[in-house]
Amino acid sequence: MLRGDLSTIALPSVWGIVEARRTDLLDLVFGKKAPSGAFIAKGLRWVPSYASHPRRWLPRHRERYVELLSTVAADAGATVSARCAAIRSAATVPDLGWDTVRRWHNSSNVALAEAALGALPWTDRPSEALPLLLDHTGDDRARVAVYAVRRAARFVAPSRLGAVVATALAGPLKVTSRKEIARLAADFSAPQAASIVYAEWSRPDAHRDVRAALIGVARLRLQQPYAWRILTEAAESGEYASIVAIAAAQPMLLPDSTRTRYASLILAGCRSTDPKAAEHAWARVPVWAPWADDLDATIMTGLTDLSPTGPARYAVAALVTLLRSGTGYATLDTALRRLVNLDLADPDDNPERDRVPLRRADSVLSAVAAAVRTDESGFDLDALAGTARYAANHDPLLVEAVKLLVEVTGEDGPDEACDRLADRPVAAAAAADLVRAAAQRRDWTREVAPGVAARLRDRGDHSGGLTAVALTRLGTSVGFAEPYRGLVRSLRTHPVADVRDAAYAVRLSDR
Repeated sequence: MLRGDLSTIALPSVWGIVEARRTDLLDLVFGKKAPSGAFIAKGLRWVPSYASHPRRWLPRHRERYVELLSTVAADAGATVSARCAAIRSAATVPDLGWDTVRRWHNSSNVALAEAALGALPWTDRPSEALPLLLDHTGDDRARVAVYAVRRAARFVAPSRLGAVVATALAGPLKVTSRKEIARLAADFSAPQAASIVYAEWSRPDAHRDVRAALIGVARLRLQQPYAWRILTEAAESGEYASIVAIAAAQPMLLPDSTRTRYASLILAGCRSTDPKAAEHAWARVPVWAPWADDLDATIMTGLTDLSPTGPARYAVAALVTLLRSGTGYATLDTALRRLVNLDLADPDDNPERDRVPLRRADSVLSAVAAAVRTDESGFDLDALAGTARYAANHDPLLVEAVKLLVEVTGEDGPDEACDRLADRPVAAAAAADLVRAAAQRRDWTREVAPGVAARLRDRGDHSGGLTAVALTRLGTSVGFAEPYRGLVRSLRTHPVADVRDAAYAVRLSDR
C-alpha cells in the first residue's frame, strides 16, 4: 500500500500498524521527502499526531519524530489545538520528550504552557517534573499543574515525597492546589503522612474546602489514629462543609468494626448549631440507624426541639425507620407523652406560635400511619395500637390517633374507631374511607368485610353506618354478590339520614 501511494500512511489503521509492528517502514514516513498523495492535502507536511509505541523505534526515528513535532509546536500559523497536541505527543518519546516539553512550560502562550505542564509527568522522567509542577500550584497555571502533580508523585519515593509535600504546603497555595497536595502524602503512604495531614487540618486559617478534602482522606484511612481525631473534631465543630463530608460515607463501604463508631459521628452532626448542617446529618440517620447506639436519645431531642428551624421532619423519618426495625417504641411513647404535656402547657394566645407541640405530635402520628399503610412488615402493630389509644385521649390528637388505629388494628378496629368518633361526623366519614382502604389492602373483601359491615350497621349510629356503607363498596369487585347486595339495601333504611343517602349513592347495577 505504501509503495502504491505513500499518503496511505495518514490512514489511522495503516499508521497504527507501521508505528507498532512494521517499524522498518518508518524511514518512508520520516524521510526528507514528505509523504504525499490522495490522502494528504497538497502543500502540507503530514506529521503523525500520536505514537503509541515510540520505545520500539530506532533512535533516528525518535529524533526525526520529535523534530517534526517541535516544528508543529513552534509554527505560529498552526492551530492552537495542533500545537498543543504536538507537545503532548512529544512527551511520550523516550530520551527526548523531557527536553522538548520543558522548553514550553514557561511559554507566554497560556495554552502551550498548560499543555507542557500537563505533559511533563508523561515523559520518561516524571519524578523530576514534580518540583516544576509544584512551582506553578500557586499561580495562574495551578488549574493544570495541580492535577499533573498526582501522576508525577507516583514516581517519587515515599520517603522523599513527604518532605516535598510539607515544603509545598508551607508556601502560598490556591485552595484547589492545597487540597490536592495535602492528599498526596496519605495517598502515596509517605512516612510523615499523619503529621502532614493533621497539621494541615489544624491550621487556624484552613479553608472549609480543604478541611472537607482532609475529612475525605480520613474516611478512607479509619485504621489510622489521626483519621479519627480529624473526624471527631469535624463532627464536633458542626460546620456545614465538615458535616457534609462526614455524611458522604456509605456504611457498607466501611469495615464492619468501624460502623458503630462512625455512626456516632453522624449523630454528633445532628446536634450542630448550624440548621443546614444538622438537617444534612439527620437526613443520613436512617441509613446509619442499625449501628447508632445513641439513636433513641438523639431522636427524642430532635422530636422535642420546637424551634422553627429544628430538624423535626428528619427526626420523624429516623423514628419510622427505627420502628420498622422493631425498636424505638419506648422512644415513640416517651416523645408523644412529652409533646402532649408541652401542648397542655402551651397557651392558645401565644402570638409567636400556634400549638407547636400539637403539630409535632400530629406529624409523628401521621408519618407512622403512612409508613404502616405502605408496608406494615416489621412494625409491632400491638405496640402502635397502644400508642394510638394513648394519643386519642388527648382530644386535639383524636382524629390523627384514630387514623393510626385503623391502620394497626384488625377486625375490631373499625368498631373502636366508630366509638371514638361517635360525635364527630366529618372525621367519621374520613375514617370510613380509611377503613375501606385498609380492608381492601388486607384482602377482607370476600369473607371478613361483610361481617364487619353488618356489625357496624347494627350499631344504628352515624359513624358505624357510614363505615358500613364504605365497606359495602368493596362489593364492586364481586359484582355485588350476596351478602353485599342485601347489606346495601338494609343500609338504605338506616335510622341516620346521612347513612341512607350514602347507601343510595352505591349503584348495584349499571342501569
